[in-house]
Amino acid sequence: MVSYNLLTEPWITSIDLSGNPVQEGILATLKNAHKIDSIFDPAPPVEFGIYRLLIAFITDVFQPQGLEDLADLLDRKRLDPTALDEYAARWRDRFDLFDEKYPFLQQAITGVIKKPPEPISRLMQHLPAGTNVSHFHHGRWDENSFSFEQCAKGLVTIAPFMTAGGAGLSPSINGSPPWYVLVKGNNLFETLLYNVCQIPMTVKPIGDSPVAWRNDKRIDPGDEPKTFSIVEGLTWRPRIIQLIPGNGKGTCTYTGEKDVDTVSHMHYYPGQKSPEPGLWVDPQVAYKKTKDAIRPLRPDENKALWRDIGPLMLLQHGDYSGKDGKVSFDRPAVVTQYKQMVSNGMIKRSEPLRLEVYGIRTDGKMKIYEWYHEKLALPIEILKKANSGRQIQDAMDLADSVAYILRKAMKKAYPRNAKSNESGFDNLILSVQSSYWSHLKGQFESIFLKTLSQQDENDLDAYTKLMEQWKKILDDTGKNALDKGLGPLDTDGDSLRRQVKAMNEYSSGIRFALYPDSIQAKKKNRQKNKEDK
Repeated sequence: MVSYNLLTEPWITSIDLSGNPVQEGILATLKNAHKIDSIFDPAPPVEFGIYRLLIAFITDVFQPQGLEDLADLLDRKRLDPTALDEYAARWRDRFDLFDEKYPFLQQAITGVIKKPPEPISRLMQHLPAGTNVSHFHHGRWDENSFSFEQCAKGLVTIAPFMTAGGAGLSPSINGSPPWYVLVKGNNLFETLLYNVCQIPMTVKPIGDSPVAWRNDKRIDPGDEPKTFSIVEGLTWRPRIIQLIPGNGKGTCTYTGEKDVDTVSHMHYYPGQKSPEPGLWVDPQVAYKKTKDAIRPLRPDENKALWRDIGPLMLLQHGDYSGKDGKVSFDRPAVVTQYKQMVSNGMIKRSEPLRLEVYGIRTDGKMKIYEWYHEKLALPIEILKKANSGRQIQDAMDLADSVAYILRKAMKKAYPRNAKSNESGFDNLILSVQSSYWSHLKGQFESIFLKTLSQQDENDLDAYTKLMEQWKKILDDTGKNALDKGLGPLDTDGDSLRRQVKAMNEYSSGIRFALYPDSIQAKKKNRQKNKEDK
């Protein structure tokens, strides 16, 4: 019988504290977690999927019941190998990709086979399969074969990153994939425990369903669970899958590895449906709340990740309400937990809070545009300040206003009735805004965050001083971006007049957005002068 057990087979690549790659199974990786820096895979969805699996695994092994239990585990400086071995001995068969009853993260298909097997390509969403676009992949999607190792890596991406896939094929528990954050420690041991969530969630998980590999309950296509535990959410099964091992050895078409056991096809059916928004809160996800809905924060094509530092690292409900009071944010629960543990001395660190953030950008359905793996860091002094999140979000709101003003100004430089090169001019506007944001990022990190970290919370004018400094930076950065955008344009009379209009539009927009008090003061002075006359 074919067998590939993920507890012992060397399918996980990690980087040790000396920077060397190591390949081990689940058990060895966890036993050596205190000697390992991080998990590594060239594909970010796989890398995060492995982290997510290991977090669910140690949550189920050690079952902490609060922050004190979590702190006790951290104090031990390594994961207890005896506890890991005892758990592995009890559940060993459940980690075999080809177990007859309970194949790992799959479901044994019994009875009548209702449809032909699907090509294994569907297991890796970033590969073209079916009607997906075939950029840079010009082979037949139904001629792929994956090694057992690659199949394991594909399976762990399903829970966090599965998108909608057509009729009856629901996305995973978070709907369209959101930004996922991973709170980083000094080694893999710390990183995993920092992301085992033990604080009350804004939406309390109801139910005690076990982690997927211990759950004996069979899934029916389209199942809609109404209650679920955190570990069930971490190992959600939006697809019913069963791998079909091939005959003999071959080449893995994903990695190019030769002379390995492969899988070319699998049974593939709809699985659990994603819950309605508001019934589940993911501990590694930030949320945006409006009057009508609560939605996960997701990748945005035109918004660099650093601009969401407030929602991802600082803001909680009530800290910020937007200009109209209708928008608020909740940072990921694991970030809130980290702050609590630092504040009460359970974690003794003076280094910055470090996050690694993973995501894939989609069209909201099954089309995938790009994947992300980015890093964020925040001085611990800022994390501890009570109002730092609001100050950062206010700063970002002002920065957004200037980006909008740049767009309006650049449109003034375009001939009103011209149509021939409209798309080209739209690209120029995007280029101007991109230049603005890229230059602003460095100043935000080197000036704004530095000033905020040194801010005296007893200084009642500290907020005003910081915002005035920031407004000057925004104005100067916006002017430079506008000048660069206007520079290559024609120099005939009509074009120059339009460019002057663009500069005037920018200046008036800046006064209104950044210095509204000065406009009101001028209006009052004019009114007073009229009355005096």
